[in-house]
Amino acid sequence: MALRLLLLLPAVTGPVWAAAPPYYTGGLAGAEVNAGKADGFLKPNVTVRGMLLSSRDEGPRWSLVFDTDLLRMAAVWRTAEGEPLTMTGTASRSWEVWNRKSEGGWKTMPVPRGVVAAATAAEPGAVVVGNGETPDESAWRDPRPLAPDPNEPGRGPLPREQATLRGVSGIWSRPEIRYTVSQTTVTESLSDKHGVAVRQVRWKNLTGDLLVRLGDGETKIESASGSLARFQRGDSVSLMSSSAQLEILPGDRLVCRLTGASGATSILYWTGDLRDEAAGRAALSSAAADVPDAASAVNIPAPVQAPDGVKTATGEWDVTFLPPPSAGAAGRIIRPTGIAFHQDGRAVVCTMDGDLWEVFGLTSERPSWRLIGRGFHEPQSVTISGDGAVHVFDRNGIFRVTHDGAELLSNQWPQGADSREFPMDMVRAPDGAFFIAKGGQQLTTRSAGAGRVYEVSADGGAVAEFCTGLRQPYLGVHPQTGLLTASDQQGHWVPATPVHFLERGAYYGYPDAAPVSGAEPAVEPPACWIPHEVNQSAAGHVWVLSEKMGALNGGLAHLGYHRSHILRVYPDVENGQAAVSPLPVEFPIPLLKGAVNPVDGLLYLAGFHLWGASAPERAGLVRLRPGDKPSLLPEDVKSTEHGIVIRFPRPLDAASVEPARWCVGRWDYRRTKNYGSPHYRSDGTPGQDVVTPLAVQFSADHRSVLVRLAEMPAVMQLRVDWRVKAEDGAEADSFTCLTPHRAPAFDLKSAGFPESAPPPGTASAAMSVKEAAPAAEEGQRLTVLLGCTACHSTDGKMEGMKGPTWKGLASSQRSLSDGTSALADDAYLVESILTPAAKTARGFDTAETGMPPYAGVLTDNQVKSIVLYLQTLAPP
Repeated sequence: MALRLLLLLPAVTGPVWAAAPPYYTGGLAGAEVNAGKADGFLKPNVTVRGMLLSSRDEGPRWSLVFDTDLLRMAAVWRTAEGEPLTMTGTASRSWEVWNRKSEGGWKTMPVPRGVVAAATAAEPGAVVVGNGETPDESAWRDPRPLAPDPNEPGRGPLPREQATLRGVSGIWSRPEIRYTVSQTTVTESLSDKHGVAVRQVRWKNLTGDLLVRLGDGETKIESASGSLARFQRGDSVSLMSSSAQLEILPGDRLVCRLTGASGATSILYWTGDLRDEAAGRAALSSAAADVPDAASAVNIPAPVQAPDGVKTATGEWDVTFLPPPSAGAAGRIIRPTGIAFHQDGRAVVCTMDGDLWEVFGLTSERPSWRLIGRGFHEPQSVTISGDGAVHVFDRNGIFRVTHDGAELLSNQWPQGADSREFPMDMVRAPDGAFFIAKGGQQLTTRSAGAGRVYEVSADGGAVAEFCTGLRQPYLGVHPQTGLLTASDQQGHWVPATPVHFLERGAYYGYPDAAPVSGAEPAVEPPACWIPHEVNQSAAGHVWVLSEKMGALNGGLAHLGYHRSHILRVYPDVENGQAAVSPLPVEFPIPLLKGAVNPVDGLLYLAGFHLWGASAPERAGLVRLRPGDKPSLLPEDVKSTEHGIVIRFPRPLDAASVEPARWCVGRWDYRRTKNYGSPHYRSDGTPGQDVVTPLAVQFSADHRSVLVRLAEMPAVMQLRVDWRVKAEDGAEADSFTCLTPHRAPAFDLKSAGFPESAPPPGTASAAMSVKEAAPAAEEGQRLTVLLGCTACHSTDGKMEGMKGPTWKGLASSQRSLSDGTSALADDAYLVESILTPAAKTARGFDTAETGMPPYAGVLTDNQVKSIVLYLQTLAPP
């Protein structure tokens, strides 16, 4: 356990982030850190929930990661240049290259860059003992229950009565982290004086002695009095002051014993053996004498004006793209993930990189943005209550935003280390309670809190698991009825995109996020499945209760990330089922979240391009308003005992009920360990059952259409396509997708429909779909429509891609994951499209990646078109 004898820091090699501004700016950032991989210190040493304190934004600087679960200084280190952590986190990985995707699991989480001065083991960071008492090993024992996998480091916070995080302040000057141990309040901060790290600890309301962990094993430290202390096994103890004392406890735990009801002390860390250099001693002495005062608040940054908005019109809808400022505070780019509104129309926007912005003037084409918070860890949601309180949900918990920081409301749930256990969403119920959703993918170890929705009381005092078994859920809550909905994302065990009406105690079928104890329960089916070709990557739910939003008023908007579109959801809550239909508009940014502005009554959407999206713009906001052309988006869609009833916003002309204008298909999915599912006919073969309607009939007012079916069996997917014309001449080609669990009774007479159907055989032929002949151009169009290009490049690049490149694929020799090889001839390409799990290319068989099968989805001609397109990407 010899000290490292380094006077000068060596240059640290690593990536240069010249194409983007510094990532870790502002002195505070949310971060998960694997300090056990750094400089040989304390293996393992993983901080799942952490706050990174840095002494400056650029140049040589000190950094400290504070574990907000165990309330410990996990590591403190000095970086000679560049970023203090490796850029391998979900947000930082894509900072320079927006399509670059971080690895799943937690083995590649960020690691300190530089020379570590001290670190502590994954144990409680502070304890209160009796005056003069020396604690035994039990005082440092981690009391948290093990995760389902004992190797999972994310086990949630310490019991609240033992110790708890309180929040952060001073974010505009020198950030301070506040927590309590028993009844003692502790505040910590970090600064850099003369090349020495100064960790200041202040305390109050102490009864007994407070022992704060300073480092374990190999540690370099300086007391506030300026006397140098070198600590190794068997070293003596040196006093820091009358109220602080350094001690080495069993297990090589170096602690500071603090006494007195209140006080402050500073701990100095350095790298190198400063005893050998007079300059080093002078630096230590100056740093010890130059102890920083408590942080003082300063004015928050001034607003910055955004570029002009860009308006496009589709006739039915007007879309205005509102780009953010190109650079915010300290040059940070802005990547919005969530949006909420104050009653006066000011928006609050959170970003993937942990910043919080106030946006005002949104009713104009050039809004202004003002930074009002920072230091959050990958937040995707923000809420604003009636009294104006702003709450943010990130990996560290739910925080109430203050003028100079944030107060913790609650963090009493497990947070796993996996990079995919995102803090997906947070919504507020009508009674003020919070519902939070957490990502469920777990690629390294299984945690106890993934893939779940938790209910948190308005005051944060009560937390309960609400439901389980979700893969990557986003939430919506009706502001009046409290109906809680969720989208989820297709993947392994999730055969297509679902829409759920969430129920307490329910399990939704993703096994990695099943209840921790007991047998896997029965799966609660979704209210509606959405086919992959319609919605490849689901995002937030927004209830649009605004007369200014025309055809969306009163409806639930289901946001699409990859296709950047909106599906209106038609809930049949009583029967546990729903339908969806698309708005005829696509958006310039990938959509994540949305909210209605109470001032202008319009829907505003937020999003950014992380990976797997087709939108042309990288990030920003979008304003959606009804256009000049009246919409033919259905007002309601429902399954009945007689068939499907579709209610349009205005009367249709007589030709609209000709059977040749309507097409009905049915199919099922299968839940398997594979990614997604083919379509299956009722006889179990791949494909779709085409159903010929008995009739297509009008209601008396010509606004409702009944697609009469001979039978209405329960089926996982039913799709109805139509070509209709309104009496005013407007035309629409669209569709609806439903999941009829049951066929409820429906009174035809009171709804204005004929009570009987035409005799069998009298209906004219159903709509025939004219299929394009096989062509490479059609294949290219299909690959974009289906989202294939989100995972496969056409130019050989692999940056951000999770599937093999298509460049040179056709006719090449392929190495497979089972050790064999195969020629990528036409038969191989067809099989890879229809059943991709049959042969997997070497290196692409991870638990995270996967390709949905298209057996039963694509026609023979469509498959041939894609093969022809792939052949154009290979040399002759």
